[in-house]
Formats: sequence, structure tokens, C-alpha cells
Amino acid sequence: MPLIAVITIMGETPEGKQGEAMGTYQMFLSIAPAAAPVLGGIIGARYEFHGVFWFLAGLSLLFLFLNVRRRNTTVKKEKLHQSLRYLDLMRDPVVFVILSLSLVVFLVYMAILVFLPELLADRFHIGLKWIGFLYVPVTGSIVAGSYLFKKVKLNFSHVMGAVSVSLILFALMDQWLLPLTLFLLILFGMGLGAATPLFATLLTSRYKEGKGSIMALYNVTRYIGMGAGPVVFSLFYREMGEKGTFLILSALLLALSFSFYSVISSNKKKYPI
Repeated sequence: MPLIAVITIMGETPEGKQGEAMGTYQMFLSIAPAAAPVLGGIIGARYEFHGVFWFLAGLSLLFLFLNVRRRNTTVKKEKLHQSLRYLDLMRDPVVFVILSLSLVVFLVYMAILVFLPELLADRFHIGLKWIGFLYVPVTGSIVAGSYLFKKVKLNFSHVMGAVSVSLILFALMDQWLLPLTLFLLILFGMGLGAATPLFATLLTSRYKEGKGSIMALYNVTRYIGMGAGPVVFSLFYREMGEKGTFLILSALLLALSFSFYSVISSNKKKYPI
């Protein structure tokens, strides 16, 4: 599905607007995990889990109907079939570092989403009924981060700085305060919202041909990170606790960020750093 979406967006969007279109698409992909608990909580509270699945089924049928009606067969075939070998892409040092960064960033993202209910319930004694609504700032900050990336032209240093600083402060908090926790979650969400289109832009600018292949690899990497996030976090959390886990993840992000600078310093192509 992500590959079909990428190919369709690239084929239907004018050349100068493809970066903005991909940024918007990636933003919606990132919003979904944060928005799902809010929407699911609202529907589930009234109609239980059956209502949630009926809602999803109805939404799927609606989008299927809209896609069938608006189906356009004018996409140029030669653009759709341009592809690159995934192993060749992974051997590129720039691509490898960017994909590694996206893997860790989205691993942390899902780890935080899974850890957040326990934190809010245990530390702040917030009822489960209201925990879903506290995902709203995370969702809003992701949208804001993506918007700022497009309007303010945030670079790699700004984005990874926001992500790393928020994680380090999150790890070093000895006394959990709800306003500070929400601020750090918003800061991380803004960094994530900007990182999603940033990584996509860096990858597609490096491989203008075969964008479908590079974006498919990028999306697969993100999904692996999101799937592994709760598992990896629970393993580290059991042995090292909150502080140790977030410090290790922060150190890994910083190491990969410096690796990115090292790789591109020997590369002739200019990047927004």
C-alpha cells in the first residue's frame, strides 16, 4: 500500500510540488498512531470495540469508493517502472545512515506512545478515560512540525536537535511534572513531524530516478521501527528503567546524527544540514 501511494503521488503531482506532497503524505502516516488512541477511545467508550471495527470497516469502504471514482490512468508508465535494487540502495552510506535514523526515531516514537499510558496512570494518577485525550498534543505537534518544515525550511540540525534534546531531558527528569512532560512530548512530536518529510526529501533528492524504490524502502524501515519499538523498549525498560532506556536511545540518535555529518562531509552533493 505505501508503495502504491508513493507511486501515485509522484505520478500525479507536478515536478516542483512533489516534495511538498510527499511531506504531507508522510505527516499523515505519522499522525495515525497518535490519533488512533484518541479516536478509538471516543468511539470505544460509547460503542465498545465492535463500534471501533465497524467504523474502520466503513471508512475503508468509503476510501475504496472514492479511489475507484477518481482513478486516473494517465500516470506515465515509464515513471512507475523505474526501480532500483534495495541492496544497492543500502550500500549507499548516506541512505544507510538516513534509514538507520528513521528506524530509531520511529522506534522511540512507538515506545513513547506505549509507555505514555503507564506514565500518566502511575505518576499522575490520571484515569484511563482521559489518557487518550492527552495524545492530542502529540498529534498536534506532529502536524506543527511538518508545517514548520515546509514553511520555515528547518534543516537537519534543527530537527535532530529537537528530537535528541527532548529525549535527553525526558531521561534526566528526576521529578515528573505533568506540564514539563507535555512540553517534552510536544517538542519531540514537532521534531518527529519535521523529521518525516526531511528524511523523505533527503532520500528522494539523492535518487531522483527510482523514487518509488527509495520511498518503499524508507516506509518499510519506518514500519519495522514502529513494530519493534514496544518490544525493544520493554526489554531495556525491564533491565535499566526509564532513565537508562531513554539515555541509550538518545545516545544512539546522537551517534547516528554525527555519522550523517561525517558521511555527507565527504559527499559532493549538498544537503540541508
